[in-house]
Amino acid sequence: MLVDKVSGRHSVALVALVLVLLPVVTSWRRIGGLSRLMSALAIIATLAFALTGGTLAAFLLAASRALFLPALLVMMTILQASAQSSEPVARVARFVVDQPPSRRFAMLTVAGHIFGMLLNLAGFRFLLAVALDQCRQMTSDADVLVIKERRVVNAVLCGFGATIMWSPVGIALNLLLPLMPDFDWIDYAPYGICTVLVFVGLRFLFDSVGPRPMQKREPASRKGVVRATLQLIALLLGVTGGAALADVTLGIPMQGALLIVVPLAAIIWRLWCSPGPALGNLADLATSSFRAMPKPVNEVSLVLATGYLGLILVELIPMDSVRSLIGTLDLSPAGLCAVIVLLIAAFSMVGVSPMITGTVCVGAVLGTGLDIPYPMLLLSALTGWAVGMMLSPVTATMIVTSAISGRPASQVGWRWNGAFTITFTVLMLGAFTVWGWML
Repeated sequence: MLVDKVSGRHSVALVALVLVLLPVVTSWRRIGGLSRLMSALAIIATLAFALTGGTLAAFLLAASRALFLPALLVMMTILQASAQSSEPVARVARFVVDQPPSRRFAMLTVAGHIFGMLLNLAGFRFLLAVALDQCRQMTSDADVLVIKERRVVNAVLCGFGATIMWSPVGIALNLLLPLMPDFDWIDYAPYGICTVLVFVGLRFLFDSVGPRPMQKREPASRKGVVRATLQLIALLLGVTGGAALADVTLGIPMQGALLIVVPLAAIIWRLWCSPGPALGNLADLATSSFRAMPKPVNEVSLVLATGYLGLILVELIPMDSVRSLIGTLDLSPAGLCAVIVLLIAAFSMVGVSPMITGTVCVGAVLGTGLDIPYPMLLLSALTGWAVGMMLSPVTATMIVTSAISGRPASQVGWRWNGAFTITFTVLMLGAFTVWGWML
C-alpha cells in the first residue's frame, strides 16, 4: 500500500489487496452478515464491470483508493494499543467523561472536530475508543452506562460529522471544490461555518432533552490534566505534522506518509509516557499490537467492501444519461438541491459512498450548465453526505462507531440520531427553498 502511494503504480495495490483479504478470509466466521453481503455485492459489481468493458487500469485505481482507509485503520490499532493504556490519555479521558452533560458534550464535540480534521476516520476511531473505554471503567451501573455511552457517541459523532460542512482539509470539499471553476474555499467558508453552527447547535438541543442518569457525580481530579492535554495535542500534531513534513521534504504523499508516521508515533509515545526499560516497553507494545490487530477485521472488511463497491459502481454509471436526466427534469434550484440531498442519502443506505454519489451529482449538474449558485449546490451535496454518514449502516463512520461501541449500526444511526438528522435535513431543505425564492 505504501509503495503504491509513493510510486503511483496502482498495480502494487493487488499485492496489498491480497494481504488485506487473507485475514478477512481466514476470519470469515467472525465477520458479520453485513460484511459478507457487501463483499458479495462488490464481487458482483466487479464481474459486471469486467463484462461491460471495464479496464484493468480503472480496476487497479479503484482498488488502490479503497485500500487506504482499511490500511490506516490497521495502523491505528498500533497507536491505539500504545496510547489508550497510557496515563496521560486516561487522565484526559477521565476528566472529560466525568464533566456535567453540557460541558462534556462541548468538549467531546470539539475533540471530535479536531481529531476528525487532523486524522479523519482514524482520529475519530481513536477518540471514540478512548472515550468509551474510560466511560466503561468509570460506570458500573448498566442503565447509567447505556445513557452515558449514547451521549458520548453522539457528541463525538457530531463533532466529526460537522467537519464535512467546512473543513478545508476534509475529503468532501477537496473532492467537490475542484469541480467548480473560479470558486475557492474562502468563498464558501461563511456558508459552511454557519451550517456547522446549526448542525452542532441542533445536536446540542437534542442532547440536552435526552435521558439523564440519576447518579450522584463526583468530579474527577484536575491534577495533571493540563499537562496530559498538551501531551495529547503534541501527539496529534506530531502525526499530522510528520506526515505533512514527509510530503514536503521527501515527496511522499500524505496518505502514504501516514502509514509510516502512525506506527512511529506509537513507538515514540510508548517510550515517552511509560516508565521502565525501553526494550521492555517496545516488547510490550509489539505484543499488545499483535493481539489488537485481528480485532477490527469486521470493520476493515466492511470499509474495504463498501469503499471499493462505490468506486466500481461509479465506473458503471453512464454520466451522459445522468446529465440528460437532470436537464429533462427542469427543476428549480431548491428542487434540485432537495433531489441531491435525498439521492446521496438514499444511495448511502445501499452501500454507495456519499463521496461517490456527491461527486457524480455535482459533476452532472455543472455539466448541464444549470444556473444554480455554487454555495447552494455544495451545501446540498454536503447535507446529503452528512445525512448518509449519520444514518447509513454501511458508511465507514457508522461501521467504525458500531464496532467500537458494540451497538448495532441501526441503533446508533436511526434510534440515536434519526430524529436529529431528519430535523437537520428539513431545516436545510427549508433554507434551500427560501434561498431559491431570493434568486
